[in-house]
Amino acid sequence: MLNIDYTSHISPAQNFRQRFLVLHYTALNFADSIVALKGDVSAHYLVPTLKSIDNTYPNNDLVVYSLVDENHRA
Repeated sequence: MLNIDYTSHISPAQNFRQRFLVLHYTALNFADSIVALKGDVSAHYLVPTLKSIDNTYPNNDLVVYSLVDENHRA
């Protein structure tokens, strides 16, 4: 089971009308993905590449980051 971080990177680009849970793939590194997905475009979750592959990823274990509450629209 993967850990989910619900607190580190909450996106301000959200509201309360949701219909879908959104997952995005990005070819950016972790640091650039956080910046991109917390701007005008948002996603509910970010599943990063491990630190051994992406040196901007802060963890040695895989952590899924919740960017928008599932009860909100991304």
